[in-house]
Amino acid sequence: APTDGKKKGTRRVKDDPEARTFAILTYSSEIEVVTKGWVEATDKNCDAWMTKVDEFETQNLTNIDGALRLAFKLSDKGVDSDEPALDKECVLSGAHTIVFLTDGYPTWSNDSENQNQPDRWKRENQVGDGEYVKAEKLIELLLHLNRFRKVVVNTVGIGNHDKDLMKAFAKHTGGGYTDWFCKVIYK
Repeated sequence: APTDGKKKGTRRVKDDPEARTFAILTYSSEIEVVTKGWVEATDKNCDAWMTKVDEFETQNLTNIDGALRLAFKLSDKGVDSDEPALDKECVLSGAHTIVFLTDGYPTWSNDSENQNQPDRWKRENQVGDGEYVKAEKLIELLLHLNRFRKVVVNTVGIGNHDKDLMKAFAKHTGGGYTDWFCKVIYK
């Protein structure tokens, strides 16, 4: 009979309540899985990635659309799913919890082609021209992506951010919202 350790090694991570994995995505106009997939959440890995996260620089644009889509696409097979709401691999090995951090308002989307729209403060040429820079479209997208998955989305807003959008993401998924209000200095 296999030992408990061997059993743990052969079971899927999602089936093992003691096993934890994470992935880190960054987003501005471009979105990237900086961890290149799931990482086992050992103390060593968590410490190493916290050090790397401290080195991240803020960018000008905020593509919440792209980040949300990529977070739902991530699975053991990568990020290649065309329909992550229904994809078997995404359902079985994708995220069950997302911690969504933002320091801004949606200003770019995957369907944006030009940065030629005014922002909330009527400053010209600050926001992309795509549909998914609008909060109502982002909420609609989240509900679509999550209709069968039931992923919990916890949101953290840092500095000047779209509080209503982050609260809606959390509310619609059973997550929580945290406002880390602090002055953010953009370089």
